[in-house]
This record gives sequence, C-alpha cells and structure tokens, in this order.
Amino acid sequence: VHAVLSAAPGAMTLAQTHSMSLDDYLRDFGLANRPTLSVTYDDVARDSTFGAAAVLHGEASAYDVKSPFLRRTPTITWPDAYVKNAAVLFIDLDAPSRPKGPYVHSLWADCTGGALTSCATTLKKYLPPGNKAPLANRYSFLLFAQPPSPGLKSPPGRSTEGFGKFGKPFDFKKFIEDNELRLVSSNFMLVNGTGRHRRGRRLMSYNSLE
Repeated sequence: VHAVLSAAPGAMTLAQTHSMSLDDYLRDFGLANRPTLSVTYDDVARDSTFGAAAVLHGEASAYDVKSPFLRRTPTITWPDAYVKNAAVLFIDLDAPSRPKGPYVHSLWADCTGGALTSCATTLKKYLPPGNKAPLANRYSFLLFAQPPSPGLKSPPGRSTEGFGKFGKPFDFKKFIEDNELRLVSSNFMLVNGTGRHRRGRRLMSYNSLE
C-alpha cells in the first residue's frame, strides 16, 4: 500500500510561488497540455511499514528541499506506446539562471523500455532540488520523443558537463530544436527552499501523510 504525500492544507498561496503551473512555462514553446508523466519517490518513510511514496501531481505536490527522499532518484515510467526512444529532462524553472534558461538538474537519453531505468545514456546524473530562495520553485520532469540515432547534441558552445550551471544560459528552445525532440509527457512539483520569510516564517510547512 502506498500513502501519498501532499501539501499540508493552507501551506502555500499563489503569491508565495513563482507560478503554480508548468504549462505557464511550456506554453511559450508550444508544448503545453501534455499527458501527466508518472513520477514517484519511493520508500519515503523508510521506518514506516506502509512504504509511503510521494507521487507527483503538479502543484498538489509541495515538498521541502530538506526532505531526505528528494535526494534519491525517483521512479519514472511511461506507457511503451507513448514513445519508442526517449529522453528525460529534469529542470528547475525558477533557478537564478532564469530568464537566461532553466537550471538542468538531470538529463537521460536513449531510453527504450518505458522507464528511467531503461535509459542507456546519462548525460547528467540525478541532482536533487537545492533551491535557497524563499519562494517554492517548480521542479519539472519532461519526457521527450528522441530520434532513433543515439545521443543528444549539447547546446552551442556547451559541453555535457556545462548543462545548467548557475549563471550560464541553457537555451531550452534551441536544445529541443537541435535534437528534434517532441514533448510527450510532463510533471512537476513545488519545492520550498531554505530561505526565510522576512518575518522569519517558513513559506511552506513539511508535508504530512494522508
């Protein structure tokens, strides 16, 4: 049995986030309104006999950056019918690098088995959320259909190691175009940073099991 972690009632208001929607960002690229990607952080409460899991449901998934389970790579799956060869991108839409581009936390490619574990190439291994700003950031998982030929092209003038470094631009639109990627599915979560409200109060509380 899986219990689902969700935001505590009244924990956050629209004014306390950059935006409540991933589609707000993707709409600028003509990529909005895609099916929901299955993303689950398993074994959240390791001491619990219920084996609680955090299942992402967009803005309904609001967590604290200090939550230990966020340090582990999530389970990401999709129906085989969605795509035969895929790439998975994990980005922070609200990192300090914006509006130059999102911060790239992780990038996997050449995924052929309907799950993250089937990805043959890891261009940037999983890097957990680490925002320090007081506002909750949108951490987004994007599943792309990738052309049959293996490998992805890096953005112009950038090596694989350079993906998403703070202060360095990541041209999201050009990266998609150069690699002929097609967005198939997406999901996101809101993660509260370590910053404090000016009155000394955290903007989001820890989540509770329901």
